[in-house]
Order: sequence, then C-alpha cells, then structure tokens
Amino acid sequence: MSRFYGTVQGNRGQATRCGNSTSGITTEAAGWGGCIEVQVYEVNGYTDGFSVTMKPWHGNGDSVRIASGVIGSGSSIAIEKELFDAQAKREIAERACEIGEEVSDDWDSYP
Repeated sequence: MSRFYGTVQGNRGQATRCGNSTSGITTEAAGWGGCIEVQVYEVNGYTDGFSVTMKPWHGNGDSVRIASGVIGSGSSIAIEKELFDAQAKREIAERACEIGEEVSDDWDSYP
C-alpha cells in the first residue's frame, strides 16, 4: 500500500507516482535557471515530513534548502534562516528606497 502519492501535469497529460514508508517520494520541477525539489518522507514511523530545496539543473542555479517541516502542521514549518534573513534585508532596503531613507549597515537595529 502506498503511503505517499504524487501527480504531475504537463503537455502529455497527468502522471502519478507512489511511494512507501521506505522509499518516500521525490519530485523535481525544472526550468532553464534551476529546479525545485520536494521530498516527502516518513519520520519516526508515523509522521510525514517534507523538505523543499532549490537545486542546480544542468549546471544552472544555486543549491539552497528553502523549508522543511511536518505535513499537516503549519507550525512545524522551518524556513531556512539564511534565506529568510536575505529576504528580510532585501525588503527593508526596498522600502527604504521607496521613501528615500538611508539603509543602515546595522541590520539588528531594524525590527
């Protein structure tokens, strides 16, 4: 019996794949600049975990783990700190430019 079930839709219709507690299931969706990999797997015999990673595809793109957690539990989702910090800094800088303020190098001074 399959524990995990996945679908993909493309120009040739829909395809499905199954995974069990030993194999888990992994999928990749790719473009010219890289790919996103999603892995779903068993944790401790009864919990379903997941991880989302950006990866290179045919030599293009970076490798960055984006998030991980337990399926069905929003509070379990862990956004990778470096990715979150970079996004937060980018948003702060963009907002500062919109209102014409200088951006401090002291990132800890921002809320």
